[in-house]
Amino acid sequence: MKFSIRALNIFFFIALLLLVSAFVYSYFNIQGLRSANHWVNHTNKVFLNLESIHSDIKNAESGVQGYALTKDATHLTQQESSRKDIKNQLRIIDSLTSDNPQQQLYIDTLKVYLNDCFFLFNSSINLTNSNADQTEIITAMQKAQTSTEQINRIVDQMKQHEERLLISRTDTAETLNKNAPVMIVLSGILGFMVLVLSYYFILLDIKQRKEIVKELKIKNTLLEYAQQLTQMGTFEYFIDQQKTSWSNEMYNIFEVNKNITPAPDFIDSLVIDEDPHKVQKRKNQIFAPNQSYSHDFKIRTSNGTEKFLISNGYVTKESTGLVMHGAIIDITPLKKAELSALQQQDLMRIAKEKAESASQFKTRFLSNMSHEIRTPINAILGFTNILKKQELTPEQKTLLKNISISGELLLKLIGNILDISKIEEGKVTIEKKSFHLKEIIRSVLSPFQHTASEKNLDFRLVIDEKIPDYLIGDPQRISQVLVNIIGNALKFTSHGGITVQIQFVKNEGADYFIEFSVTDTGIGISPDKQEDIFESFTQANDSISVNYGGSGLGLSIVKEIVHLMDGTINVQSPVFTNERDKGYGARFFFVLPFHLGEDIDTDATKISIKPFPKKVTVLVADDNEMNRTLAAYTLQALDCTYEIVENGLQAINKASSFNYDIILMDMQMPVCDGLQATEQLRHNKLKTPIIGLTANVFQEDINSCLEAGMNAHLGKPYTEEDLYTVIDTWVFKNAVKSEFTPVYSNFDFIEKLSKNSTAIYREMLEMFQKQNSQLLQEIVNALDKRDTTAIDFSLHQYKSCVRILSIEKLASLIAKIEQKIKNNDPVESLSEDVKKLIEIGYIVSKEIDSKLSIL
Repeated sequence: MKFSIRALNIFFFIALLLLVSAFVYSYFNIQGLRSANHWVNHTNKVFLNLESIHSDIKNAESGVQGYALTKDATHLTQQESSRKDIKNQLRIIDSLTSDNPQQQLYIDTLKVYLNDCFFLFNSSINLTNSNADQTEIITAMQKAQTSTEQINRIVDQMKQHEERLLISRTDTAETLNKNAPVMIVLSGILGFMVLVLSYYFILLDIKQRKEIVKELKIKNTLLEYAQQLTQMGTFEYFIDQQKTSWSNEMYNIFEVNKNITPAPDFIDSLVIDEDPHKVQKRKNQIFAPNQSYSHDFKIRTSNGTEKFLISNGYVTKESTGLVMHGAIIDITPLKKAELSALQQQDLMRIAKEKAESASQFKTRFLSNMSHEIRTPINAILGFTNILKKQELTPEQKTLLKNISISGELLLKLIGNILDISKIEEGKVTIEKKSFHLKEIIRSVLSPFQHTASEKNLDFRLVIDEKIPDYLIGDPQRISQVLVNIIGNALKFTSHGGITVQIQFVKNEGADYFIEFSVTDTGIGISPDKQEDIFESFTQANDSISVNYGGSGLGLSIVKEIVHLMDGTINVQSPVFTNERDKGYGARFFFVLPFHLGEDIDTDATKISIKPFPKKVTVLVADDNEMNRTLAAYTLQALDCTYEIVENGLQAINKASSFNYDIILMDMQMPVCDGLQATEQLRHNKLKTPIIGLTANVFQEDINSCLEAGMNAHLGKPYTEEDLYTVIDTWVFKNAVKSEFTPVYSNFDFIEKLSKNSTAIYREMLEMFQKQNSQLLQEIVNALDKRDTTAIDFSLHQYKSCVRILSIEKLASLIAKIEQKIKNNDPVESLSEDVKKLIEIGYIVSKEIDSKLSIL
């Protein structure tokens, strides 16, 4: 059985405690007996004095009676002597019973009766001296006798009380006298037994210590071996004595002879690439009790070897003074590996920057190409729509239709290229809104039914009746997927037909799974190509693009969009076999999850062009002549008054000299572009609504419009209905609500909270707008003052607004900045994130303004 030193100390302490207890118990028992004897004597003294009082009061009474009968003055001498004796006895009793409240109460009462009694004695004496009537004297004497009886009664009560105390104290003494021998013997025996056990365990401990010493020698050997393997040495530095103790490996690390005792400042003398004052300052900071430290440094040994070391340790206060216990590890190989890794990291960073630069260049290139191609298409489609309203011959109508189809195909191709780019950059967002699925499907398929009819193909639509009417999802993206798949089916099918089937699959909890399938009787897809067709710019074989055309982008986009909607897509081919057992036909099918949606008023979203309540004056700034002409025709059709300029500088001059109702500003123009012009106009305090016109559809371009101070963005090509909606929105505040799609904000929570009350909705938005502007300004001021505490406080308040509007980008930025503040990062590291947060915050402000304008 093993016992620690502490356990053995406890055993000795218990034995000592038992023996001391026996002695203390004996001592207190003797004291108890002495105390009992003392209280017996005390009681006897009290009894004696009480008896004396009783006797003296009798003597005094006899003296007064003798004088009353004989008028002999010698009797009065006896009465006066008794009075003095009683006072003296009362003083003694008062002293003896000073710790007894009951007896003190009796004494106080006794004093009162004694005074009364002697007063009556004196009255009897005075009556006798004045030869009063004998009856009066007898009456006074009777009163005195009554008082004497009261005194005797109190004396008896005091004697009885003292007797009870004496009995109680005597019982206590007898109990102590009985228990004392037993307790003393038991304590002695137990103490002796514990001492014997302790001695036995000490012998065992000595044996175990010898074994431990042997184990320690083995472990010390292993430790030295481990230190050699890990190149880690340990040391103790006795700070007050200025002495150092090293392990063997310390000598190996510093390449010093083991016979040399190192000086306390020996290590400091080897440190290089570090200020000696800084080294000394660091040492002074850690030379305090309970301080720990960890730092790395570089040395050059006496042999000229440069090494990287890391030192860890702590300081304790011991009997000899302050002692530093530490370890030093040679991390030279690790440091060299780290430097190599840093070089690799730099190379990777440069490669990443090049890749990002290439990605930005690609995005900008696509943006510019989109603008350059969409600009003439905008004019072509715009003029086509204008011509369609003229009186035309059937042949002209056919030609215009072909022009329109070609332009739309070209737009679709550009859209596909841009979609691929946005998907690669992760910038495609999926909407979550309620829509009527069956109506969307029918409207999407309507043009294809006409195309199929022209090719003499059957076109069937089958919709499962179990599918709910209203679901929550992204109707535009679903339409995009179906258009791509059905377009391919029409392209590759020359006979037979196409079947579009929408089937209810299952529902799990709140999720409703719907399968969309498109089956055709076309050429089909060979099994070895079915995986490849979902890759960008890939078709089933090289002859496809020659015979059927196409870019090979459609299915790649379809697959990515389906995945973004948490769905799956597959292809089955062949679907049918002919009489020669040759397979043909293909079936594309994808399954998407939905939630149940709410009934929406679709008629409310339809645009009906009506005359404006008043004449609208419009300023158009566009450098492209065709676009200017198209804008003129469109504005004439809307019965608007307009002026057209060719660049931003002209727009600034015109807008500064005339009050227009609305400005249509192209983004890319010579001399001064639309963004610069807008910023200048806003700087000039112009409040006129400015709408950005651009063929670019990248989110960055839309954000740039809003950041420059534009109210909204209108993409090219735009229709007469689009332009009508913009003017109605920003001039007359009568926008169709579904036309506004915020980039960052989500108003669903506020919409539910307002319970369809426009007044509450508006009030809440105005409150958030005020809070958004105020907190952004506070954050800007705090950043200018480099006050991280103020930044953190304002961010904490700003989070509430961000959460209610579900602005995920801002929420992630706030979390990132708060973490940097928590880590005590320098203000410079926060600057870029805070500026980005402010930039997005101002866009959110524009979005709230836009939402307010259509309420």
